[in-house]
Amino acid sequence: DVDLLVREAIQNSSDASLNEPENFFCVNFNYSEFSPSKLNRVLKDIGVILDEKYPSATADYLEIRDLKTSGLTGKTKVGEIDPNDHGNFFKLVFDTGKEQTNSDGGKAGGSWGYGKSVYFRVGIGLVVFYSHIKIDTGYESRLIVALVEREGSQDALLTKIRKDSIGRAWWGMKYGNRDDEIGPLTDEKEISEILDIFGIAPFGEDETGTSIIIPYIDKRRLMEGIFPENCDISDDV
Repeated sequence: DVDLLVREAIQNSSDASLNEPENFFCVNFNYSEFSPSKLNRVLKDIGVILDEKYPSATADYLEIRDLKTSGLTGKTKVGEIDPNDHGNFFKLVFDTGKEQTNSDGGKAGGSWGYGKSVYFRVGIGLVVFYSHIKIDTGYESRLIVALVEREGSQDALLTKIRKDSIGRAWWGMKYGNRDDEIGPLTDEKEISEILDIFGIAPFGEDETGTSIIIPYIDKRRLMEGIFPENCDISDDV
């Protein structure tokens, strides 16, 4: 999956590039460790299950971070989205199987359902989406956690909570007293507390971009098959 992950990440960032006079955007792949207990503490319902599954003091994560891009813009409430263009945030975090288009004229191709699924496949299905965007009144940060699991998987977390789970869940901010809709955190302090778990710095005041954080990476499994058989590259390399 690693080749698809790199290709998809760079394509998504390219589609969201600002097209400024410098005409460049950046995509960084950062691999490091975090404390599972700190992350699990903020994941209601599955935290105890993750504690049992990952009792070690550290675990690996991968961060894919871009700059000079628009970030995850667009509406965050179902009732406010444009039926013809759900926006970068909604398409990446919530939509599945939708035709991928660019809000600047439908330039991007492919399917959101297939392409974005690689973010969930390379870990345990858990992904943190963090973005800093420009809005009419200045800038806004957005952070939401998503979990997408393979239906019927023996390792599925959500079926341990609800037998009829469809394998999808989100952690963020509730809209009022509604239980059927959730949006991203926007409070800078709350967002910083989650970023601190990974030792990740927030975006600068006038920077825009997106950070996709994938915890519980299995490095050995991720790198399987990266070199074709009989390619004369030794295992130590």
